[in-house]
Amino acid sequence: MRALIVRLSALGDVVVTTSALEFLHQRGWAVHYLTRPPFAGLFRGDPRVERVWTPEDLPELRSVPFDLILDLHSKPLTWRIVRRLSAGKKVRVRKRTLARRLAVWLKRPLREIPVYRLHCEAAARGLGVSLSFCPPPKLQTQGERLPDLPPSYGVLAPEGGFPTKEWPGERWRELAQILLRKTPLVVVGTRSDSLFEGLGGPLLDLRGKTAV
Repeated sequence: MRALIVRLSALGDVVVTTSALEFLHQRGWAVHYLTRPPFAGLFRGDPRVERVWTPEDLPELRSVPFDLILDLHSKPLTWRIVRRLSAGKKVRVRKRTLARRLAVWLKRPLREIPVYRLHCEAAARGLGVSLSFCPPPKLQTQGERLPDLPPSYGVLAPEGGFPTKEWPGERWRELAQILLRKTPLVVVGTRSDSLFEGLGGPLLDLRGKTAV
C-alpha cells in the first residue's frame, strides 16, 4: 500500500507531520512525501520514506497511483495539487480553524489538542481504523551527526515565515535563559545575528550554518 503525505512548509510544521509518517510506517505502508525543496533534505536517508517529491516534480507525480493521500497542509494550493493526483482515498487534516477563531473572538478556553495528534487522526481516518496511540514527532536520518552536539538538548527556532508570526527577540532571549538552567540548547534558522550572544551556558547557534 502506497501513501503520499503533503506538507509544503514550513520547517517546524513539516517536522510535526512525522507522527503521521511513523503511524503509516508502523502499519507497513510505503510512504512518499511532497514538500518544498528547502525541506526535502529533512527526509534524506529516512528509512520510512520511499521517495521525496517537490512541486517541481508534479508532472511526474501525477502519473503515480496512490492508495491514500494525506493533505496535512490543507490550504487552497494543496487542495488544487491533490485534486490532480491519483489516489483511492484522499484525506485532509482537520485543523479546527473555526473553533480556534471562535475561542479568540469570544475569549473562551479551547481544549488543547497537539497538532501532531490531528495528523495521526487524519491518517487513522484514511486507514479506517481507530486511533489508540499517536507516536510523537521524530526525524530519522542516516546522515552524519553534526559536530559538537551534546547527547541531549533543546532546540529553538526563532524565525517565522511571516513577520506577524515572529516572537520579539527579547522574549526569545528570556526563554533561552530559562531553558539553559535545565538543558543545553541548539538554535536553528537561516539568519546570523547576535540575538543569543552573551547568554552563557551550553548554547550552540547553528543559524545560517546548515542546509535546512
